[in-house]
Amino acid sequence: MNRFAFLLLLVAPPCLVSQILKNNDLNVYITRASVLFAVGISDFSQMDFANARAVHVDGDGEWQALKRGRGRTKDASRVGSVEVWLRWQQALDARHWVVDYDWEWIAGSSSQSNIVQVVELREGKVYITQEIEVDTHHGGHAVGAWFNAGRKRLTVKAVNYAPFEGRCCPSLMGVVTFTWDGTRFHRITAKRVPLPKDE
Repeated sequence: MNRFAFLLLLVAPPCLVSQILKNNDLNVYITRASVLFAVGISDFSQMDFANARAVHVDGDGEWQALKRGRGRTKDASRVGSVEVWLRWQQALDARHWVVDYDWEWIAGSSSQSNIVQVVELREGKVYITQEIEVDTHHGGHAVGAWFNAGRKRLTVKAVNYAPFEGRCCPSLMGVVTFTWDGTRFHRITAKRVPLPKDE
């Protein structure tokens, strides 16, 4: 991405959300939006997600610059830090791409989420059009997001809690499966199951 386009995005308002539809299901949050992510792009071969910025749409446009797929910022106002890792990326079609990030916020305690985003290319501009946030706090390797490119299926697993459980010790997880319809992911199944323990 050229430097001018990157600088333009840094000084532009970080989040231009035209519509947000949000629902909560098993600690999985789905947001529809139209957030400008990059300009001056003719095809996705020009997008370098590992060295761009990650934007948390539902986090009021919070963003983190990435270098080689990783970024970290110390936040003096919260006496903590934010760390982001690019986990995977996959083409959906010529105009759409799906990208997966891990976000961790550390202050008095910590919080972790896995954030899956659909990005769409329109007339030289890339927009984030859907965000699926998955609560992964204390869930280990069992939770997160997986994409089956052949079937165009996205499976996300989020921590869930039995009655009287604290955030430190989830015993359940929500498993939600989505299918790609050509413009966004639609939920097709959702269930709650025991959370496997990390080996």
